[in-house]
Amino acid sequence: MSSHRKGVLLGILLFVIVAIVGPLIYLYLKGGVENYNSPTVKVDSPRTHVLNDLFALSQAIEAYYAKNLRYPERLDQVQPEFIDKIPLEPGTQKPYIYK
Repeated sequence: MSSHRKGVLLGILLFVIVAIVGPLIYLYLKGGVENYNSPTVKVDSPRTHVLNDLFALSQAIEAYYAKNLRYPERLDQVQPEFIDKIPLEPGTQKPYIYK
């Protein structure tokens, strides 16, 4: 093997080692309690919360209609078969009005 070829292979080997070990050293140095960020829970805005609730309710009502060929008279008729729990309005904590 020529010395030029040995130099190229050595260079490639050195590059691979640095490419693997470098990030590992960086992650190791970034570790520790002082660098730990606890997971955060995304809190929806009241508007997003209402839109999600209304979408879930409309899906449950449409599923009720598809099965019974009529709309429910009351929201509690879609629970628990089509929705686990009837959501409450975020501001008042009362059930949504359904007519």
